[in-house]
Amino acid sequence: MLIERLGDAAQFALGLYYTCAVSSERTVSCWGYNSNGQLGDGTTANSLDPVEVAGLDGVRQLNLGIQHSCALRDAGDVVCWGHGGHERLGNGATADQSTPQPVSGIDNARQLFVGHYNACALTDDDALLCWGYNNDSQALGNGSTTTNLTTPQPSAALD
Repeated sequence: MLIERLGDAAQFALGLYYTCAVSSERTVSCWGYNSNGQLGDGTTANSLDPVEVAGLDGVRQLNLGIQHSCALRDAGDVVCWGHGGHERLGNGATADQSTPQPVSGIDNARQLFVGHYNACALTDDDALLCWGYNNDSQALGNGSTTTNLTTPQPSAALD
């Protein structure tokens, strides 16, 4: 049975046609659809069984969007992988990534939020930094409709 193979899963997250689990050792395994590398194992092959996300440990929080995944690690940094369209990975690029990549400029996050095509991190100094699709100001919350935030930008939502 699948859950037995995961054994000590401490957290689950659901994406579009894929699922991930964080173990009590704070590593991540994912399974399901993988066309954009959202399983994080370095491939784009779908998997019926859990595969470990490459090089990812110390995960404090995991969130999944539509075909992209992001994790907050103990050190306060954020990594994302999967579909890079709409700059939703926060690394300044649009290319898909099949392994976790650092989100630019975040090293003190305490909470992570992931939407369909964007994401935000709340930092230790209470700043809300967001990246990704912003066509209706959903990321910045300041009336701006800049559609692609390639790297984290301060959101007006907490002003």
